[in-house]
Amino acid sequence: MPDIWKTCSKYFGIYADTCFANFSDRVKNRITLNEPLQTAVNGYDVGTFAPGRKEKPETEPYLAAHHQLLAHAAAVSIYKSKYKVYCSNFPFFCLTHIFPPKNNHYHQMNLNAIDH
Repeated sequence: MPDIWKTCSKYFGIYADTCFANFSDRVKNRITLNEPLQTAVNGYDVGTFAPGRKEKPETEPYLAAHHQLLAHAAAVSIYKSKYKVYCSNFPFFCLTHIFPPKNNHYHQMNLNAIDH
């Protein structure tokens, strides 16, 4: 994993802070990350989304998902400590699927469907 992963949650926190500070008066609902499963699996397992990696599918999708959760937590922490008083709606995570274990039967079905 690139070194940037070690600091991505910090940078995402700075980004979220900037968004909260500049747009809170105009934005009612906030989503920190939309469909993180798609980024993790399709970006680091299947390789169809950026960054298009599939060299280490046994670890990289899980590391990507882990760091997305850390980034979300950083944004929520900043929101709670600085903006909760001013903003009524809490930032949330938009999930469309559960992140299944690698040995999950449905994961294998999806892999088989991709091969055909």
